[in-house]
Amino acid sequence: ARPKMEVSVLALLGVAALAHGSPGSGFIRPPRGPRVVITATAIATASLELSSRLPSLVQAMPVEPLPKPPMGWAGEVVVLFHGSGGPDKYTRAALRRIHAQGTRQLLRPRLVVAPDWSRYSGNTLTAAYNGQQIGRDVASAIRALGADVTSVHCVGVSVGAFAADTCARAVGSLKGDRPSVRLTLLDPFTARGVLDWGYGTRNFGHGVDFAVQVLNTDDPVPSTNSPLPHCFCYDCTPAKKAWNLPPDYFGHAWPVDLWSKRFVELPAHGPIWRRTSRLPTHDADRPRGGVKVISTRVPTLV
Repeated sequence: ARPKMEVSVLALLGVAALAHGSPGSGFIRPPRGPRVVITATAIATASLELSSRLPSLVQAMPVEPLPKPPMGWAGEVVVLFHGSGGPDKYTRAALRRIHAQGTRQLLRPRLVVAPDWSRYSGNTLTAAYNGQQIGRDVASAIRALGADVTSVHCVGVSVGAFAADTCARAVGSLKGDRPSVRLTLLDPFTARGVLDWGYGTRNFGHGVDFAVQVLNTDDPVPSTNSPLPHCFCYDCTPAKKAWNLPPDYFGHAWPVDLWSKRFVELPAHGPIWRRTSRLPTHDADRPRGGVKVISTRVPTLV
């Protein structure tokens, strides 16, 4: 990813140089007015792209150490990455849902992690790159738990998708006997920096065992309104009508809101007395790139 970003910036600077080059260089220069505009635009765009990347390269972004696994832990890790600015009421409700799933289904205790990276997620220009750095750091902490980790479920809200996807793919890239890895993206923001508006579309969900996107398509947040080809997608946009949500309801919050109400996790291990795998898979019912439209109040999201 880094070389592609650097090539993009160099290309913009090259455009500026050609537009402002000498008459004897062999290139046809535009008139002075457009030439100034082209040069200024290329340099400004390149500067913005570099500034979006720079904090994650030079700034330390410490995350809290992982909590100690609970007694009786079966090796399941669930990580929830909040969206821009910090956890809101819907994200906190989703976290309660994750905890409640383990209690209701008589599972062995799981390790639930919710990193607070609000300090680095508030700037739209830098949040994607910062999130990837946070995701790599959390993945390193998970790997440090050793062979006891049997499954990892990364959940990303909005721009938290960059942290969740990076964490999931870093764990999934381990060689040998690695944990099973699943990814859930709740109305994910997919643009990275100024230039790469297709990053999430190309990459989110690639290389993980099971990837789900919960989507709302009619909100004004850019780069969040299309299905992702490497994920199975639940389009919950029509379900807002079934829930009688008010007209001024912020649609970008709807996927995490609905997920916190209707998510049912198929655990990596069954009840205490059974250790048979029950992880969902990308089968004929939930293929990568498939879309299921949710229009009722009683969907089951896995």
